Amino acid sequence: MRPTRPSVTTAGFLFLLCLTGPAAPVSSGETDSAVRKIRSRYAAVNRDVQRYKKVERDLPGYSLEGGTLVGYYSGPTLRKVVATYFGESGYAVEEFYLWDGRLFFVLRTVSHYVHPVGSPDAGEGPAKVARTEQSRFYFDHGRLIRLLGPNHKPVPVRSAEAQERQRDLLRNLRDFTARLRPSGTARKQP
Repeated sequence: MRPTRPSVTTAGFLFLLCLTGPAAPVSSGETDSAVRKIRSRYAAVNRDVQRYKKVERDLPGYSLEGGTLVGYYSGPTLRKVVATYFGESGYAVEEFYLWDGRLFFVLRTVSHYVHPVGSPDAGEGPAKVARTEQSRFYFDHGRLIRLLGPNHKPVPVRSAEAQERQRDLLRNLRDFTARLRPSGTARKQP
């Protein structure tokens, strides 16, 4: 008796299932419910941030003008990471929020200066901000479920732009978490 091969339809379905990864909210109702939970957790983290232990580090290599990294810990648990990137034409701040060790939200704020730092038109003193843009990234079970770009413009989460931002944010968070650990407490990689 010959072994049976799965049909093309079954193989195609399994291939698509593998591409979609772990389950995440797919319906609008499920996404809206997850976003409500995310907003509640965001408020809880920010409400308690003054009680958290604050760990600060320099952040070289992420921008030409340098940067800073701040981690907020509730006991041994990292709850919030703030990365600030400085540039001559502005600066960006990414706030990463964690719950039970998992990323659930990122708020990215980009501020553009009126004149580049060091230009003759910049003048003395602190640079003046011409405009600010915010993007919001909502995560559930390690996957991006909603992305609101500047001016609250929705970006499809399956778009190439959203997928690239998701990869970048998750990669950066892994790096930031490692940088924030006290010396001598690095985790062994499997």
